[in-house]
Amino acid sequence: MQSVITKPINQKTVAKLAGVARSAVSMHINNYPGQSEATKKKIKTVIDELGYRPSRIARSLKGNKSLLIGVVYFCDPAASAHDFVIFQLLQGVQKAAFESGYALSFFFQDTHQTAEETLSEAFSKNVEGIVFLEDNLEYSMIKNIKLPKVVINRKIDNVPSVWSDIGDGIYQATKYLISLGHKNIGFIGGRLSKPVFVIRWQGFQQAMIEAGLEINNKIIHHEATDNKDSYVGMRKILKSQQPITGLVCDNDLKAWGALDAIKEYDLRIPEDISVIGFDNMPQSDQVQPALSSIDHPRRDIGYQAGKLLMTMINQRNDGVDIIIPTQLIIRESCAKIKDSTPK
Repeated sequence: MQSVITKPINQKTVAKLAGVARSAVSMHINNYPGQSEATKKKIKTVIDELGYRPSRIARSLKGNKSLLIGVVYFCDPAASAHDFVIFQLLQGVQKAAFESGYALSFFFQDTHQTAEETLSEAFSKNVEGIVFLEDNLEYSMIKNIKLPKVVINRKIDNVPSVWSDIGDGIYQATKYLISLGHKNIGFIGGRLSKPVFVIRWQGFQQAMIEAGLEINNKIIHHEATDNKDSYVGMRKILKSQQPITGLVCDNDLKAWGALDAIKEYDLRIPEDISVIGFDNMPQSDQVQPALSSIDHPRRDIGYQAGKLLMTMINQRNDGVDIIIPTQLIIRESCAKIKDSTPK
């Protein structure tokens, strides 16, 4: 389409070029139901080619809406190194909001602010819906919020959620080590007081139990919040002199700390101990050796959460859960177990 636009671009311009009624453009922008896929495609094509972005202020005044989405993140100061994951989730949510002409308003709770104070601040901004990012908020508090709401990476009954199948991801990581012949497999993860780490631990347990393998608690460490904690935890495991040939870490950051500890004991990776992480952080293909990991598309998770919330706001429905699969990324840190059978 070649068009020369000499006037300000608005819904009327888009409607004329797409060959549809102006009301159809308004329906598309506001995600109203009942529009045919053919009409949606025509309008989207014109909008993309013109680079048209509806005025959020004008729409909010006309429709008596704030056109704001609240994003609530309950910060764990000890897990600040995990901020990269949160940043990518936010990018996805922002993209979905932007496409619908909405803006984001962020509300972070730390140790100096209660959950109630954080939510009160969000309500005072007249947000139309809320996305909760990997939070520690009580179930009852989230359920009692009357606004449309979506929770990321956590399952709560009767509240729409978007999450990657993290339990299955750790399950697949453990099964991969088992397929390489490993039986004495350790685990380094976060505190089990946080649901997200419980789910990962359960994935490990399931794989070990299905394979008929013993879970040796002396090569398990549940107190890691970052690479420093996992470094200490791995040193304790190695100091115990318990047999271990494989290690599953519930995120890549912890795996990096474990790698450092293993190297300090003059053990080789993967010849002596195979290590696999979770998150597929960008640096994981640069560490030595390159770390095998489980990838889960964080931007897509955030984007799907944002799209789900937009649908709930504009179509006034209750929303549905969305589960996004993970993927095993094989690099250099895992190998088949050495055959110790005499030849």
